[in-house]
Amino acid sequence: MEGTKRRQMSAKAKGFWGAVIGTIVMAVFIAVFDIAMAASGSPVPAAEKSRYLGMLAVAPLYGFGYAFGYKTMLNWFAKALHFSGEITIAALMWWIFTGSKKGFIRGLIVVYVMFCTIAGMAWVPGIPAGIKAIRAEGRGKRAARSAKKAAPSAKRIAAVPGPGSTLRCFGGEYAGASFDLSDGKEIVIGRDPGRCNIVLGGAKVSRAHCVVRYSAKDGCGMVKDISENGISFLDGRRIPKNQYVKVSSGDGIRIGKNGPVFLFS
Repeated sequence: MEGTKRRQMSAKAKGFWGAVIGTIVMAVFIAVFDIAMAASGSPVPAAEKSRYLGMLAVAPLYGFGYAFGYKTMLNWFAKALHFSGEITIAALMWWIFTGSKKGFIRGLIVVYVMFCTIAGMAWVPGIPAGIKAIRAEGRGKRAARSAKKAAPSAKRIAAVPGPGSTLRCFGGEYAGASFDLSDGKEIVIGRDPGRCNIVLGGAKVSRAHCVVRYSAKDGCGMVKDISENGISFLDGRRIPKNQYVKVSSGDGIRIGKNGPVFLFS
């Protein structure tokens, strides 16, 4: 349901909590190890405990890397399962035909080492992936702020409905605004303030998303899809790319994912 959708965690928050959890896990591991060694009668020497500080220092890095590298780890695990199956079968065949268990045991050792390596190294590709995700998120936020700053200048084209078709906005930055589509006057909608008259932020909004205008010759409004992902009318009809399509009063389009709706009237 719409009201129960969970808000997706930002990349920055994901990296932060990954680092925090990594530090907590490492601290717990060190404490348990220290207690276990003391209980066994072989406590860790005080001089050796200085290594604990180094382990705690790199723990946030591990946590950050695993926060973004778990998908890579799952992908590696899937590939490892395939290869481990082949290794196990080959080792089993060696045991059957030679009667020696050594080959089978070595095969199992290889499989074990392979999975341990994957689990232990998945944080490495996670670090550049996390940095890339945080940078991309930052660029998206800056684009959204630019869109909001440009919003007042875009709203200046809004006017009382003229004799032609009118475009009405429901939701988003322009909720309640009406745009007069004068004959031959194109209005570009998108997120790029340099190209668009109506500037919107939000997910799945292209730099230049669509163009709308009114055609006196045809006596109706027109819309052209210039987006990256395509546009459909609210009733599900797909709008062809890069060509004007006639619209009727009551037709509507949604800009972006869960973005504002523009209705022609």
